Amino acid sequence: MPSDRSPKSTDPRSSSILIPEANSDHLSLEPLPVTKILFLSLLKKYPKSSGYDLMHKVSDLFHNRLTIQSGSIYPALRELEQQELVFSEMVTPSRRKRRVYTLTPTGEEELSLLSGIIRKRMDFLMHPLLKLIETSGDP
Repeated sequence: MPSDRSPKSTDPRSSSILIPEANSDHLSLEPLPVTKILFLSLLKKYPKSSGYDLMHKVSDLFHNRLTIQSGSIYPALRELEQQELVFSEMVTPSRRKRRVYTLTPTGEEELSLLSGIIRKRMDFLMHPLLKLIETSGDP
C-alpha cells in the first residue's frame, strides 16, 4: 500500500499521484487500495485501536463475511505508519502492553482524497455500468 508521500514507496499502483481522477475529470480504472481505505476509515472512527481490535471491527462491519488475519493486518499497519498515514504507540491499559494506531492529519487527507475518488467512480462509472447491465438485451 505505498503512497507517493513516502520516499520508500515502490508500488506505483496505489500511488495517489498516479490516479488522475483525484484532481481532474478523468476517470481511471486503476484498482483502489481497498485495504488502505478500510484501515484509514476504521482508524478515523475508532482512534487508538490495536491490530486485534481492527481485525474484529472488520469482521463486525462485514457481518463475518470478510476477515483479515494477523499476518495481513500488521504488515499493512506498519506500511501505513511508514507512509506517515497513521502513528502507533505502546499502551498498557492492564498488565499487557499493546500497540494502538491513530490516524495522522496526512492520513485524514489521504482518506478524504480516496473517498472523493470512490464517490466519483460510483457516480460516473459504476452507476452507468449498472444501468447498462440492467438494460442489456432490451431493444
